[in-house]
Amino acid sequence: MSNLTDLTRTLNLVCNKYRQDPRLPDFFLMSDDERLPDSTQTIINMPPGSAIVLRHRDPAIRQKLAFSLSPLCKNRRVALLIAGDIALARNCRADGVHFSQNSIARKDHKTQSAIHQNWIVTAAAHCRKSALQAHEAGIDAIFLSPVFATKSHPGVKSLGPLGFQAISQVVPTPIYGLGGMNRANIHRLKDCRLAGIAGIGYIADTVNRNQGVCLA
Repeated sequence: MSNLTDLTRTLNLVCNKYRQDPRLPDFFLMSDDERLPDSTQTIINMPPGSAIVLRHRDPAIRQKLAFSLSPLCKNRRVALLIAGDIALARNCRADGVHFSQNSIARKDHKTQSAIHQNWIVTAAAHCRKSALQAHEAGIDAIFLSPVFATKSHPGVKSLGPLGFQAISQVVPTPIYGLGGMNRANIHRLKDCRLAGIAGIGYIADTVNRNQGVCLA
């Protein structure tokens, strides 16, 4: 099992040249209602310069967590992005927002509003069309998924290295791999313009293992 040093070294070796924006991290931790309902301990263990996307579906829980995690993230120098809620991101003084593929497809005015905030703005994409739409919208980084089989979406067909490469070759925006990512899979994408990774279990386990804490 790799530790945080192994992961960081691998990401710097494979991905660093595809991240021109100094605000973009090696990896994004994704919160999750079921698999990572409380990311407080993980944030404490995360290295400065990394980032978390808070994406809980329940508005009340999302708001409570946002205001709780914001000062912790600033103290740890971990960027906090709020999924789909510009008002909450502004109110809790987050560092950015994350949009769904559908939000980008609708050409929602909120996208441009977020970009004009000088935030880190990311978007989800699951195909070439949606990745190009995110690029055209001016998004800072794209989370392309699922790259490999993932617990979050069992049974969903994955892109694999060839699918990821086909999309990354035609989309100039930095692309992060999401879905089934681990240290071995990062090496499988070394020729695919991979900018970094995003995820839940693997990243949380690796970060917490580095501090002697392991998620159940």
